[in-house]
Amino acid sequence: MTVVQTEAAAPKRNYVTLWGLTVFFVICALITSGYLSFTELTSTETVCVQNSAFNCDAVLHSIWSKFAGIPVSYIGFVSYSIMLVILLLEKRVSFFKQYGVYILMGLVLFDFMYHMYLTYNAVVNIRALCIWCVLTHIACGFILILTAIRTVMRVLSAENPTTAASPT
Repeated sequence: MTVVQTEAAAPKRNYVTLWGLTVFFVICALITSGYLSFTELTSTETVCVQNSAFNCDAVLHSIWSKFAGIPVSYIGFVSYSIMLVILLLEKRVSFFKQYGVYILMGLVLFDFMYHMYLTYNAVVNIRALCIWCVLTHIACGFILILTAIRTVMRVLSAENPTTAASPT
């Protein structure tokens, strides 16, 4: 005697996907860059750990805190907003289902390299770090790793057409 489970009676699997983790870290980066953008927009001081290694005001008011006259925090907030939109469109729009992970990989790779440049200047030239910038940089690093894994998986599944579903 065989017992057949219907789809409704089948146990639900709760698991975290690479896409879901990427969305989580993009939202984390949006929150931190959004906070920095808010403090820049309202000209208020940031909440910061003040010690020999951290001095948010020194970092946020340095010559590297603006690019072409635009505060870097605004650019970061827009960048992470675009990443979130791309991630959300991956589930609904066929163009982004096909190419979204590649677009995201290019964007996050550039974003990570720019974070590296800013962190280098904070450590070497300013000799202080901003905890909010570091948190955003860490989130960006996780986004890069997750997106790289998703990109490799997508390329491998494209090379092996026997894979029925997208692994991401």
